Amino acid sequence: MISLVIGLSFAYAPPTTEVVQKNKPAVAKASPELSMMALAKQPTAQRAYGQTHLQKQVPPAARFTVALKRGTTSTHPSFGWKTKWGQRLGLSEVGLPSGTASVPLTDVSNSYYYGTVSLGTPPQAFKVDFDTGSSNLWLPSTSCTNCPSTATKYDAAASTTYVANGEAFSIQYGSGSCTGFLSEDVFSVGNFSTAVTFAEVTSESAQFESSKFDGLLGLAFPSIAVDAVTPIVQQLIAASQLTADVFAFYLQDESGTGELTIGSTDATKYTGDVLYAAVTSDTYWEVALTSIAAAGTTYVTSASCIVDSGTSLIVGPSAAIASLMAGIGAVYSTTQGLYYVPTASAGALPSIDITLGNSVTLTLTPSSYILGASGTDTFLGFEGSSMSLWILGDVVIRPFYTVFDIANNQVGFAELA
Repeated sequence: MISLVIGLSFAYAPPTTEVVQKNKPAVAKASPELSMMALAKQPTAQRAYGQTHLQKQVPPAARFTVALKRGTTSTHPSFGWKTKWGQRLGLSEVGLPSGTASVPLTDVSNSYYYGTVSLGTPPQAFKVDFDTGSSNLWLPSTSCTNCPSTATKYDAAASTTYVANGEAFSIQYGSGSCTGFLSEDVFSVGNFSTAVTFAEVTSESAQFESSKFDGLLGLAFPSIAVDAVTPIVQQLIAASQLTADVFAFYLQDESGTGELTIGSTDATKYTGDVLYAAVTSDTYWEVALTSIAAAGTTYVTSASCIVDSGTSLIVGPSAAIASLMAGIGAVYSTTQGLYYVPTASAGALPSIDITLGNSVTLTLTPSSYILGASGTDTFLGFEGSSMSLWILGDVVIRPFYTVFDIANNQVGFAELA
């Protein structure tokens, strides 16, 4: 699932219709709400907030620090390392294992991130949004009737390894959608290369017109893949390409280059241990949300959440978000569709503790959840929805090194180096 943001705005609207149109029977989800997740992150038309030219401002009293607290679970034995992994494989401490791909990520206004992959022989390069909230790879086709003119389009006729499939493909992200058909070709990223099934998109809704990426690469589980296509990372695993069945995000703002590491973790990007929360549903990367607290008050207990690289903000039930925001002194702007505080009082904002699975507490300081300022208002990275499920997007992923461990069904977090 994807949140497409115009300018500096976050695009979100409550779910109203069915999510994914499939040509095969729908798979069972852990809860009815999970089938609505694609709606929770959708491309939408430009809103006024996207025209305000927000400036990221961090109050002097709220400099960027994050804390990660250990709970009852131990770190994963394969990743509590820095040196052990390299020693085991006969590699240097700073070197990555050979079965690893390191993909540089470009930040677009802290709204979404994209990197480059290749399809075909000879390789055709594409910029894709890496999304842990969906499971398909789709790219615009040369036969697309309304894809952005700036997008690179996949040309099957130019690839000697193209294999026709032809099964219809359709996915809906709220008001935005893509349709097309399945194809097969050689996929490459980093040192990896294997034949995969992906979707050629022949029609995109207008909401994708201003995106800086060509397509989307889903990193969630096979159970939610449209047309029952095996997700790309699982196809790499099946081809015995990866050193370890894991991938990890190191997100930066526009002042730096982020990184997606596939097949291991990059020990140069974090310090200390990686602490894990167990996945509770093999659909999206869902984990137990034990609590959300701020300034000594607990606002959320016993919920579920999705750790989702394809969502910009923290999204939660409207009533719970409203309570949390009121508790820290924020009010809702109906014009901008976001919560804000007066810029003059932004320095008094508290840190927010998010506890996952009774084992990991992520402390977000104001600097990590402040989106930026416009005029006399400072906007915050929280959004209400009609679902009971929470989505922990880039506002949560960005302050930590975040590990998605397929082999052991868990999501891990470490402090940035």
